[in-house]
Amino acid sequence: MGGPHEAGRDVIYLVLVPTKRQESKIGKLGTSHDPSVLVSIARDATVTPNTGRIVASQMDTPKRLPHYVYLSPEAARRQAERTRQGLYNLLPDELLWHRRQHFLEENGYYLRPRYREGWQPSWMGTNISPDFCEDFIVSSRPQVIDARRKEDDFLVTIKTVSTKDQEISVRLQFLFIPSNDAELPPPRWYLRCDPTSLEHDHPVRYYYVDFGLSVRFPENAPTMVVGDVGRDDEVPELSSTVPYDAFKADVYALGNLFDKEFEQQFHRLEFLRPLIDSMKQRQPEMRLPATELVLLFEQILTTVNNKARRWRLSLKSEGPYERVLNDAVAVAWNGITNIKRSLGSL
Repeated sequence: MGGPHEAGRDVIYLVLVPTKRQESKIGKLGTSHDPSVLVSIARDATVTPNTGRIVASQMDTPKRLPHYVYLSPEAARRQAERTRQGLYNLLPDELLWHRRQHFLEENGYYLRPRYREGWQPSWMGTNISPDFCEDFIVSSRPQVIDARRKEDDFLVTIKTVSTKDQEISVRLQFLFIPSNDAELPPPRWYLRCDPTSLEHDHPVRYYYVDFGLSVRFPENAPTMVVGDVGRDDEVPELSSTVPYDAFKADVYALGNLFDKEFEQQFHRLEFLRPLIDSMKQRQPEMRLPATELVLLFEQILTTVNNKARRWRLSLKSEGPYERVLNDAVAVAWNGITNIKRSLGSL
């Protein structure tokens, strides 16, 4: 979650790895049309280095795009004139990324062609509507941009944050908390799952993100805060005038996540109910501290059968036929896993 820091400047670039859901949102920034069309254009044309110009595909007969992607001759003429007049030039907020493109590339990250030296709009000389061109997309948040990691071409998000902002210190502090440390993150955290290892017998990694509204408390300092803006507005004590304990609020919010996103959504998670109920006590002082919650969770796990813990999570919204099919697939995968494990032990 860390990133490069530009010498002589009070800005650090945080590199964030998005989930698949976030990745789809990045692809839709700046356009209200079907993002699959953007993918089609990328597959049927090649973007030349440094300019972002679309050139002919290496295929003899390029696949024709949907009819609504193409402009009429008159519309294409008007579009070309607007482009020559600079209507689609980089916006003032985008110039920061254009100026930092070389620095980020030296540190292992490519920005899209739009922000590279010598860029020219890829739709120039074509009758393709700019709305369906990748280099037409402009981020809705000037301080955040998508990029590709050079080493593996993986999609990432880069965010600029002032080194004077306490968001940096909160991120760094939390990054170096040992994995067995039970301390919850500062208030207004948000949880993301990395789905790249979502296979049977592979651990899933969860990340705390979005520290923009977080607070860092000096050691032994009071943890009382005010504020009613956050990711979970159901925390009972939230108030813009009456102070409340930030960590107790975090306990409730995390319990609410376990409740609404797990126990209420999936079968066979009823064993989480004692933990959830403890975390969602309406009176903050009745909620267990994080260290005791970890112990409670470990104690609860001892009551859960190992086979039940390995069985797939089935959505409560699944229909009977869908559930039978998914259960059959889960049984097959479990059998394959057991065979691999047996062969590996030989």
